Amino acid sequence: MFAAALWPISGDARDVSGGSDHPALSRIAGSTIVIYGRKDQAEIRIPLERIIFDLQTQKFNAFKTISASGRLTRILYALPDGKTPEETEGYYENALRQANGEVLFSGAQDQLDNGNDRFVNQVFHGNLQDRVYNLLLLNRENAYVAGKLNWNGRDLYVQVYIFANREGRRTNLVKKDRVGALVDIVEIGPAHPPTA
Repeated sequence: MFAAALWPISGDARDVSGGSDHPALSRIAGSTIVIYGRKDQAEIRIPLERIIFDLQTQKFNAFKTISASGRLTRILYALPDGKTPEETEGYYENALRQANGEVLFSGAQDQLDNGNDRFVNQVFHGNLQDRVYNLLLLNRENAYVAGKLNWNGRDLYVQVYIFANREGRRTNLVKKDRVGALVDIVEIGPAHPPTA
C-alpha cells in the first residue's frame, strides 16, 4: 500500500502531515511538500533520452530506460515564488554531483519530447494519482533530471520532473504560475524488513 498524505496548503505554507525530505536529497530552500508518499517495494522506469512519437508509423521510439526497483519515496514540492524550471533543473543536477552521484539524463521542453505531453504520458501515466498526473499535463515549461548516487551503501535512482503550473490546475497543490518539482527516489534492493 502506498502511504500518502495531502494537506491543503493555506496562506502559511507548511509541509503535509508526515512529509519530510529524503535524507539523501534536500529540497530547494523555501519549498513546501504538498504530497508525500512511500512504498516499500515499487518499480519505476526512468527515461534516458528524448521521447518521440512518429506520426507516420503512429508509434513511439524505443527510447532507452532504466528500471529501478526498491523502496520508493515520492515527493511533490511547491517551490517559492520566482523559481524557474531551468534554475530548478540546475539545482538538482548540482545536488546529485555534490552527493558524488551522476546525472544520467536531463533536459527541458523540446529536449524531452516532440510535444503533446508525450513525455508525461509515457513516464507517468498509470503511475501517479490522477490529481498529480493531471497537474503535470499541458505545462510545456518543464524540465527533467534523472540520476544515480550511492547513499549509506545503497544505490539510489532519482528522477525529478519540474514544471511551471501555467495552466492553473490543482492550485491547492501548486499555485498558478509557480513551479512544482515531482521527486521520485528509489533505494535499490528487496523490500525492507519492518522496523521495530
